[in-house]
Amino acid sequence: MSDGVSNGEKNFVPLLRRAVDILAQFCFQDSFPILGWVDALTGFDSKVRKVSREVNDFLDTVIDDHKKRVVVVAEDDSHDGSDHVERQADIVDILLRVQKERELEFNFTDANIKATLLDMFAGGTDTIATTLEWVMSELVRHPTIMKKAQEEVRRIVLMGSERKSGIDEADISRMEYLKCVVKETLRLHAPAPVSLRKTSEDVKLGGFDIPEGTMVMINLWAVMRDPEIWEQPESFVPERFLAEPLDFKGQTGKFVPFGAGRRLCPGMTLALVEVELVAANLLCWFDWELPEGVVDLDMSEINSVVIRRETPLSLVPVLNSE
Repeated sequence: MSDGVSNGEKNFVPLLRRAVDILAQFCFQDSFPILGWVDALTGFDSKVRKVSREVNDFLDTVIDDHKKRVVVVAEDDSHDGSDHVERQADIVDILLRVQKERELEFNFTDANIKATLLDMFAGGTDTIATTLEWVMSELVRHPTIMKKAQEEVRRIVLMGSERKSGIDEADISRMEYLKCVVKETLRLHAPAPVSLRKTSEDVKLGGFDIPEGTMVMINLWAVMRDPEIWEQPESFVPERFLAEPLDFKGQTGKFVPFGAGRRLCPGMTLALVEVELVAANLLCWFDWELPEGVVDLDMSEINSVVIRRETPLSLVPVLNSE
């Protein structure tokens, strides 16, 4: 979010992670509404209110800072106002512009801007970093697969008629095996293992009556490791997606790392571009080794809203000499 709140921004990621971890804790109100009072006794309610207030205050500061910054830039006669604003614009500037120019059919308030920012950063910061960590973890544990992915990336980037100094989206579109590696990682390590929905009407499922307005948790992790659906469900086999090129829309009901249907994750396209682009760069320019004395990686997980590695990944990069 640009450079406006330099000190606060350093604290935003840990604040966001703390908020996500609190949301992952068991809440009586969600599962047994009649026992919601227990959350107050255990202090859970107060923790939620405290972290919610901190996140809200931070986002208020960000929005206020951007409003002031836009005014200052617009009144700065030493620059071409429109050019300077456009060059420095970030997502908050864009949302404020939408608000000011009334481009939407409803009143787009500061509360809407905060909700949009929270969705973007809560759903797109930790999840992308975690997915990349799992991609590299699986590749280091499977050196043959890593070598195959590296050969593809380096052939496209380094072996063409003109050696390239960087990787762009056009290159990524040709990296079929790398895309399979990312898909297989998301199958085994879906960053958000559970999808939440709320029933819009009374329904009966599996013999149970579920009233309208009930929160329903869909276990995506279990779906993508179901032995009745997948061969060798616990094994890391990117080639399965070469044989059956499933997309991310979840239409088959078996590969659903981003959910499915109309409630498909809105940040899916951006997330995939980021993960594939970073992974391609890591594989193109470096070889990767385990630290000295480490024989195999510990793949233990921390169960939260986002499934992270229990121990942070530590690898040794070796510059590619090709």
